[in-house]
This record gives sequence, C-alpha cells and structure tokens, in this order.
Amino acid sequence: MYVELVGHYQVHSTVLAFAAALGSRKITTTVRQTRGLDASYACGQLRNKFQKSPLLAEIICSV
Repeated sequence: MYVELVGHYQVHSTVLAFAAALGSRKITTTVRQTRGLDASYACGQLRNKFQKSPLLAEIICSV
C-alpha cells in the first residue's frame, strides 16, 4: 500500500484506511495521535528539557 506523505508525516486518512484494512483481517492496530510537529515532542525530549530547566530547578528548591 502506498502511503502519501506530508512533510515526514503520513496523511491521517491514509493511516486510518491502512488500520481499517488490517482490522478487516483481524489484526489489532493502534493509531498514535500526533502531539506536536517537532520530533522532540514525540519522543519525550521536550519533557526532559523542561525538567532540566534552571528556572524550574529554582522554583522547586525554593519550596
């Protein structure tokens, strides 16, 4: 099956069609919801960057 790309993301309707095709063959699928356009959002690096923020460390230490 050909998957059309927009940038480096698959078109959502194409992903859903592929998931439906797998589902019709009794193959369980999970479609991940996009949480950001930057790769760091998708892999949790943004959370790690936020936790290592000096400003956040100052706030936590002052409590």
